[in-house]
Amino acid sequence: MAQTLIVTTKKKFDLGEFDEPEPVCRDDEKLRWSTEDPDLVLSDWKIEISIRDDTDSPDAAPVTKPHKGDDAAEPVVASSKATYYVHRTVLAAGARKSTYFERLIKQSKEHPEVFQSTSKIDLAPEAAKSFPSMLNFMYFEENWQRSDKDLVMLRYLANYFGIRPMFESATEHLQQDLNEHNAIDYMLRAARCTDGKVLSAATHVCAGNIEFNYKEIGKLTFDQMKAVLTSESYKPICSYSSAAVANFCVAHPGLEREQVLFLTDHNRFMKGYFSNYWFCLTFLWLAIKYKLNDNLAGLDLTLKDLAIRSAAFNRQRWYPGEKFETFFKKVKESRYYEPLPADVKVELLEACLSSEKIEPLDPSET
Repeated sequence: MAQTLIVTTKKKFDLGEFDEPEPVCRDDEKLRWSTEDPDLVLSDWKIEISIRDDTDSPDAAPVTKPHKGDDAAEPVVASSKATYYVHRTVLAAGARKSTYFERLIKQSKEHPEVFQSTSKIDLAPEAAKSFPSMLNFMYFEENWQRSDKDLVMLRYLANYFGIRPMFESATEHLQQDLNEHNAIDYMLRAARCTDGKVLSAATHVCAGNIEFNYKEIGKLTFDQMKAVLTSESYKPICSYSSAAVANFCVAHPGLEREQVLFLTDHNRFMKGYFSNYWFCLTFLWLAIKYKLNDNLAGLDLTLKDLAIRSAAFNRQRWYPGEKFETFFKKVKESRYYEPLPADVKVELLEACLSSEKIEPLDPSET
C-alpha cells in the first residue's frame, strides 16, 4: 500500500517587533579616532605625541626610539604635543592592526602604559605631521585619506609599527607615483626616512631623466649628486648635463676642491659645450676660484678653456643674427662675470668676437 508524504509548514506567528526602528548606520557613526573628546568616540586608549625640535639637525631620523609614529590627514605640527583618542580593538585586533600596539596592549596591567591606557611617543615634526594618516588607514582603509608626499614616511611607520597592509598599500601607490618629475623629492624624503630601497629607485629615475631634474638638482647633497652621476641609468646630455652640474655647484658654494674636480669631469658627466652663456660663466668662475688648471679627461682643454669656447659657441649657435654688443651685454650681466680677472675677461671677449671659428665638440651639437 502506497504511503502519502505529508509536508507541514510551521505557522509563523506575529510576535511583534523591536520597540525602536532599525537605525541607518552612517559613516560618521562608525568607530573613529579623535583629537578632542574621548567620550564622543568611546575611546579606551590614548596616544600622546611629543613633537621633537629638529631644527638644528635637518638630516635627523624622523622617529626617536624606542617610540615611533606618523601619518597624515590633519597637520599637527603647530604645537609641541598632540593627543589622539583611539581604541584597543583597532590598534591591536583590527583588520589592519599594529603588531607594535598588539604586543604592548597584551602586556601585564602592571606595565605603565597599559595601566594608564596611554602610549607616549616622541616624533620629529615631519613624522608627527603624518601620524593622522596612519590612523586613517587603520580605521578607514576603504576611504584612506593620505597625500602622496606621505608615502615614504608611511612605509617607515608601517615597518616600525608592524602594519603590513599599510606598507604594501603605500608601496603600491609609490610604485605608481614615482616618476621623472618628482624623483628628486622622493630622493630627499627617502634619505630623511633612511629608506634605502626608495632612495635607490628615485636616484635611478633622476639619473635617467636629467633633462627633467637639472633645475632642482641643487637640493641634493654631494653624496646624493654623486650617486646620480654614477648611476647606471645616467647618460650625459649636451643641453642638460652641464646645467645640472652648474646648478649644483651654485647651490653649494662651500664645495671642496676635490668635489668640484669630480663634478667637472667632463668626459664622464657632461657632453659637448656648456649649454648657455650663463653656465659658461659659472664654470669659468669655478675654474678660477678652485684653480682648476689641468686638462679635462679626454680633452686637450682646461675647464677655463672649455668655458670660454662654450661661450663663443653659444654666440655662434644661438645668437648668430644678434649684434655683438647686445650678446656680450647679456654675458656681462652674469653675477660670475665681474669677479673674473681682467685677462680672463679679455680672453672671453676675443673668443666671442671670433665665434665662427669654434667647432662643435659633440656631433649632437651640429
